Amino acid sequence: MIGDAYFQLRAQVGTGLFSLQRLAADAEASESTQAALRITHAGLRESFTFAVLGLEGAGKSALLNTLFERDFCGAVEPAAAGKVAVFHFDEEARDETLSPAVVALHRPHIFLRDFTIVEAPGNIPVEVVNSHLVEADLIFCVVSAGTSSAEIWPFLSRLGRDVLKRLIFVVWQSDRVSPEEGANAVKRLRGAMFKNIGLACPIFIGSASDRAARTKLVRWIETEVIFSEPRRERLREIDEIARGALKEIVNKPRADRMVLERLREQVRDLREDLVEREEQAERQVAGSLWTLAQSTDGLRRRGEMLLREQLRPLDLLWKRSFAPHDFAREIEEQARASLAVQLRDHLVELEADLRESAEDYYRESREVMPKGAATKPPEFPRESIEEALIALEPPLEISKLLLLAFNGSVRTLQLPLFGALAAVAIAVGTAVEDGPSVFLISLAAGSVVFVLLLAVLLRRNVIATLGQNFTENRASLVAVLEPPLREAIARYYAAIAPALEARAEQLAGEGQRHEPLLERLAQIEETFTRLEANLRTGLSRDGE
Repeated sequence: MIGDAYFQLRAQVGTGLFSLQRLAADAEASESTQAALRITHAGLRESFTFAVLGLEGAGKSALLNTLFERDFCGAVEPAAAGKVAVFHFDEEARDETLSPAVVALHRPHIFLRDFTIVEAPGNIPVEVVNSHLVEADLIFCVVSAGTSSAEIWPFLSRLGRDVLKRLIFVVWQSDRVSPEEGANAVKRLRGAMFKNIGLACPIFIGSASDRAARTKLVRWIETEVIFSEPRRERLREIDEIARGALKEIVNKPRADRMVLERLREQVRDLREDLVEREEQAERQVAGSLWTLAQSTDGLRRRGEMLLREQLRPLDLLWKRSFAPHDFAREIEEQARASLAVQLRDHLVELEADLRESAEDYYRESREVMPKGAATKPPEFPRESIEEALIALEPPLEISKLLLLAFNGSVRTLQLPLFGALAAVAIAVGTAVEDGPSVFLISLAAGSVVFVLLLAVLLRRNVIATLGQNFTENRASLVAVLEPPLREAIARYYAAIAPALEARAEQLAGEGQRHEPLLERLAQIEETFTRLEANLRTGLSRDGE
């Protein structure tokens, strides 16, 4: 049918515009853009108006029924007999009298969605039909091949120049005459046309049975009217409006996506940074514990020095001359006091570093986190941690171990001491009765020297036991102090992390909400890319 290619192209444009309208609403485009799309889409369905003039019996109805491939006028519409008939589309058939000489026929023929057809008999006054002719895109003047056209000129000569420029002549019913007679009819019509209206309007000849002639006429109509330059320009304007609107629509979601991606990247960086900060704090705790552990070496050396000063080898021979329990308690108190001071200093430093780390994190996350998010570092319970750690009492156990070593050494010396005393007593007794005995004197002297040497060695063992106690308890000290400190750090950063995780979930949700819209944008862009190619192809029709 006439204009199928154009209407398919227009339908593609309309579908694209409709999708673009919905997308504009979903993407919250500006009201001006949405209004422009609505107006453009509404104007897209602008129909064509074809008017047909001619004397009774010239073949007007036959021409229309042939062109639109449907019997919709003529004898099938008796209500239009002798009147100007204006055909419009409607879901239900109805007649509407516009004036005594004009009737509107509303019919459910699909092609009437795109065409308004005006059929006017030749004896109708110009004033009655002129308003319809002024709006017509194309005016057919139908003349019969076998009759004279003289009666139509008075009517045509009263039409305006602009109306006549849209006029074509159709010499119809050519199958009723010979080809020579048809050609002569066209010649006479062309001569009369120049004489009466002074214009060279197109002239076509044909009949309902002449397919070639009908095809020639249809192709001319499509090239010169359906795909006329104004119509082409209108489609180009619609395409430009749609592309301008699409560009505006896609800019905001894509800009939002870029912002969202940047924020999500920042959140990922902040996550990694927060993990790194926590690991750094744990490394600091490890360093502090190592320092505390190393300080036990200093305490060991001091304890060993004091023990050397206060414990003499002879003190092992006379148990009451040295109080190991008092010495050990004093050393323990000094060690605990020293460790408590160091622990307090490390906790103060750790608290300051954690606060500084949290403040740096909040500054770096200011752009990412929503308004109202926490900007103050969480509290670090330094004092309660300190009290809890002191209450744990690191297991030094100096008193117990030192007392065991001291008593063991004393017991070890008892037998050699008694032996040495016995040897001395025997030597002295023998010397009084029988005179000095070199052997007994040597034995007594050797026993005394042995006891003294053993006392020296056992004293060293007691001192070594003290040092060994400090060394063995260094690992115990770390084992006692490390879990509470690491737990405190984990809780500190756990108080920071939820806000960041909530923000990450929020951004992920926003991304999921954006994704369908962005997919639709990509589809719409692809649609309009294809549409642009189709428009270039369709609008380049040359009437072949």
